[in-house]
Amino acid sequence: FIDIFGNVIAATFGGLVYYNVASNKLTNIEGHTDAYDSDVGCTDDTCLLKTSTSGKLTTSVKWGKNGVWYVGTNTGVYVTQTAGKYWKNLDEVTTGETKIGNKLIYSIDVDLSGKAYIAASATSATSGIESSSIYIAAPEQSTVEIVFGQTEESFVPIATDIIKVVKVDENGVIWAGGNDGLYRIENERTISIFNKTSGMKSPHVNDISIVSKYLRYIATA
Repeated sequence: FIDIFGNVIAATFGGLVYYNVASNKLTNIEGHTDAYDSDVGCTDDTCLLKTSTSGKLTTSVKWGKNGVWYVGTNTGVYVTQTAGKYWKNLDEVTTGETKIGNKLIYSIDVDLSGKAYIAASATSATSGIESSSIYIAAPEQSTVEIVFGQTEESFVPIATDIIKVVKVDENGVIWAGGNDGLYRIENERTISIFNKTSGMKSPHVNDISIVSKYLRYIATA
């Protein structure tokens, strides 16, 4: 995303980067916690967006208003409430029992209130089956999970798909795209599915753009 000063914050395979337009300087954001000590340097506990050799693989970054940034990685979601100064795992600052854990994060979007909508995936160690969920989360709030695909116990009837992109519109309706189609989710019980049967030439959704109240663009394979 681009901040109010025109600076760019971008998720890359080599970590989260910050480009300052005034200084023309590119900085790798290491994800310092409030326990970080510059004399000691990075450790696994004090630099959340850095591995031992490089920046952690980041898949998405979104601004959540009031200094909040959400960053998706291959090991869960990290959040700053201080515009990048201090970081925590999002699970540490949410309430309730539902947690995202160390899942692979494919996509994040944010609604008008600053709440994050997160497309996450995990592969079962026992069955080898990958399953998707959409999480709705924000600091100091309970996390809600919408489950997609096959779990270890049974097939969830709404989809057997891996969700790669998620967007939320001005009415709080979730638009999710995967390998098998486009999903319009009003709530866990009201879900519409669009695919070849509905007239799509390809059901493989790569990206979604919400332009206005009446216009959405869907990128497919």
